[in-house]
Amino acid sequence: MSLVVETERLVKVYRNGKTMVKALNGIDMKVPKASVFGLFGPNGSGKTTLISILVGLLLPTSGSAKVLGFDVARESVEIRRRVGLLPEGFGFYDHMTALENLVFLATLDGIPSGQREKRALEVLEAVGLKDRADAKVSTFSRGMKQRLGVAQSLLKDPELLIFDEPTVGIDPEGAAEFRNLVRKMNREGKTILMSTHLLY
Repeated sequence: MSLVVETERLVKVYRNGKTMVKALNGIDMKVPKASVFGLFGPNGSGKTTLISILVGLLLPTSGSAKVLGFDVARESVEIRRRVGLLPEGFGFYDHMTALENLVFLATLDGIPSGQREKRALEVLEAVGLKDRADAKVSTFSRGMKQRLGVAQSLLKDPELLIFDEPTVGIDPEGAAEFRNLVRKMNREGKTILMSTHLLY
């Protein structure tokens, strides 16, 4: 079995003066390639901390983790090149169009200038928003903004997609649309790691 994510006895401790909070306590996890893997737990249970370690934004206190075969502590740049992340509360520039936002983000992702608009239109089509490419993001519903967030996570054509609480604040219809989009991407071979505290 090919693994995309593997952690062993992963621990993260936050220190505030003399106070210590153990956010992660010996996490062992294996995520197979081309799977949809869920992190379930209430708010404050360490899901976002775990995701932050996996993409190299935080260092673990102890234990180890590999993503796509790269060590999170030593090779985080390589991981970020290959992972698409939709963090909780990801925002866009409301005064810009969906296409303009994605072209700007494609620049930050290092996509060559001659390919940015083409790639942005491709991912907008993948999430069902190509017909709204020239609409300002200020006119988008919460569910549409979330689909735009998925589009930005696809810009690099990543091997792994990580979504942190992707259905928070979305109505049941929008959440169902998001789940259908996840199934579609998984059928196309993407590995998806998703955190949530909602079981619906």
